[in-house]
Amino acid sequence: MKSVKPIQSLEVPCHFAGKAGQVRLHVGEPAKGLGAVHFQRQWLKETRGGELDDEILAALDALSSGPGDH
Repeated sequence: MKSVKPIQSLEVPCHFAGKAGQVRLHVGEPAKGLGAVHFQRQWLKETRGGELDDEILAALDALSSGPGDH
């Protein structure tokens, strides 16, 4: 039986039309081929105009994959 990774809630920096802010993201085990916060990132951009830095996205992907998974 495959173990399921717990979901972690994190506040990360985000850019809203040139202004800095914080958003809470929930990181668990993403669907195969998708980033750790793929759908949250899409929603954030489409509904609130928010952008996450590439460095933040890479760190979240590494966190969700766990040790030895990447």
